Amino acid sequence: MIRVPRAALIALLLLAALLIAACDDDSAPPVEAPPAAEEPDASPRITPDEATRAEDPAVAEPSDEPEPAAEQAAEAAGDADSTEPAPTDEAAEPAPPENSDEAAPLDPDPRLAILIELTDPADVEVIDLIGATVAERRGLALLDEVPVYLLRRADIPAYLEADEEVTAHEDAFDAGTGDDVDQRIFALLGLIGDDVSLDDLFEDFFIGLGLGFYDFDLQGFVIISANDHVAGGDVSTITHEFVHVLQDQHFAISDYFEAHRDNQDRILAARFVVEGDAVNAEHLFRDVERNLASRLEPRRDRAPGLSASVPPLLEAIFTAPYITGARVIARVLEAEGLAGVDALLAEFPPSTEQLLHPDKLAAGEPPLAVDDPDVSGVLGSAWEPVGSDTLGEFMLRTLLGPATGSDLAREAAAGWGGDRLTAYRGPADMSLLVWELRWDTAADAKEMMAGLRRWLPDRTGAPIQELRPGTELRSQGALVSGWVRRAGDAVFVVLGEDAAAVERVGLVGLP
Repeated sequence: MIRVPRAALIALLLLAALLIAACDDDSAPPVEAPPAAEEPDASPRITPDEATRAEDPAVAEPSDEPEPAAEQAAEAAGDADSTEPAPTDEAAEPAPPENSDEAAPLDPDPRLAILIELTDPADVEVIDLIGATVAERRGLALLDEVPVYLLRRADIPAYLEADEEVTAHEDAFDAGTGDDVDQRIFALLGLIGDDVSLDDLFEDFFIGLGLGFYDFDLQGFVIISANDHVAGGDVSTITHEFVHVLQDQHFAISDYFEAHRDNQDRILAARFVVEGDAVNAEHLFRDVERNLASRLEPRRDRAPGLSASVPPLLEAIFTAPYITGARVIARVLEAEGLAGVDALLAEFPPSTEQLLHPDKLAAGEPPLAVDDPDVSGVLGSAWEPVGSDTLGEFMLRTLLGPATGSDLAREAAAGWGGDRLTAYRGPADMSLLVWELRWDTAADAKEMMAGLRRWLPDRTGAPIQELRPGTELRSQGALVSGWVRRAGDAVFVVLGEDAAAVERVGLVGLP
């Protein structure tokens, strides 16, 4: 089963759960927003105003980027060869042995008690028509039947609770997935407030923007609607989700997300491709939507939009695959057609750096390997590591933007070579993280140091203390303290709630 633990937020909200968002302007590029991970694998489309903020949280101005290349995509789709369906094995998989490390699925699945399967012949006819058209124009055959369900917006909390029950059952067989490592990382970096729950934020996204999602476990997708049947506003949702079905059936994208759930940068890069493909594909089906409009009833409800509790930086990260990803895939479609998109799905770029810089994608520049930072010996037995992660260039750019401005954030994040951070839990449940960042050159590391010099006091609320001009500094705030050191092409960051522990690591725990 493909599921990412709730604790891994970006995995949770970035993993390919495929909610679609409310977009009122049919002429604008249909952009989704954040997906989820171990939740019901979902991801939303967003409104034009939200798209502007998401592209650059530091400067909320309309983008002059071109829309996804619909015409080139349509032309490429016509030339694509269809894949013959593979034979399927109807036999049920045997239950895992008694001492297996793999959890037997819950039976019955509690989520199915909340979902309403669409079996009405008229609904099935519409869904089959859309699915067949998507497969033909996208150039990938449907290899298996796809169940489609309805979910009432009012039932989303109950569905998420049932989904959590499934996940908790699976996590009992998966040691080490229960800690809230992403909660700690995001709170320390200032992406969310200390009193904000990532689970609550996911629910806000789901309820506020969700129109539908594809679930890896159920091998089908869900339409969030107050209607009893497929409605006119559901056609683009169904189109988008069928693209995700094809991606998973042909390229096993769910396996990739599971394998890299401790590397948010790789997952985000993969989501740029996955969502960019689906957003561009929606432009291929406007004629189908128009032709079906007279046969379908109008939607009875609308997505209410995000609550004010969702932090702008987190919104920007969640929604980026539907905006930046769509532009990346539009370029690929124009240059290489659908064959180029399929090549990216078959072998995802290993970093957001490659997708932000086309020359690095063309060159296949790999990230530098960075070991998990380990300062356990310096911190002592009162502290324990809870997990490690890689954030990557896009996350760095987004993190620095509000404090530095978008231009300096881009300059500071460019030249990223690789990074790895480890989060620790200490006395009184305090958090500390140690972060090693590698750069292409020492000059790139200096630019990052300049960005951190502006970001750190903004994060701690305290002035910078220069320890060694240009190479080492610290800032001791009332709630969070930080220490930064540059050495050649490397930059080291310590951030934590215990000022004494931060200073101890800064003095003796860094290279």
